[in-house]
Amino acid sequence: ITFGLGLDIKDTYGYQLATYLNMPWANVANGSYLHENHQQLPNINQIAARRNQDIVIVQINNLSRRVIDNQTQVFYDPTWCVERFVDYFNCVESALKDTEHYYVYWDNQQFDIPAEIQQQLSIYNKFCLDYNDCNSFGTKSHRAIAKVLAKVIESKKAQSALHLD
Repeated sequence: ITFGLGLDIKDTYGYQLATYLNMPWANVANGSYLHENHQQLPNINQIAARRNQDIVIVQINNLSRRVIDNQTQVFYDPTWCVERFVDYFNCVESALKDTEHYYVYWDNQQFDIPAEIQQQLSIYNKFCLDYNDCNSFGTKSHRAIAKVLAKVIESKKAQSALHLD
């Protein structure tokens, strides 16, 4: 899942992150403004089945989205939203257990995400520095997100190297 509505591909955080890390990049998102996060699980399972050296960025947002009769509706019940978040997170963790992965999470509403999950989020909630013409995160926001993710990934790699020595 990713975002970048209204931006040139080179301005998206995925492209910029790949540039910082000098890695190939593919956006395999099933993008949709009105989606429920669980709808992304088939993509995540396909990525996990590759079992290669992918670094996967999982973006989570719109916790209040719920699909009923093939239509996405906003369903604001904080308890339900957090339960669905936790279930989705656990499904992703299970699928990607053998794949290096990181989480970007934000939402327009505040939810009481469990602390043990918050600690695993590389970016937690609002990280908006600007908006573009589509009222979506702009180039400054994407640049900042890419830099934060690059630091998190490089830090993890450095820690792994220390443990190998």
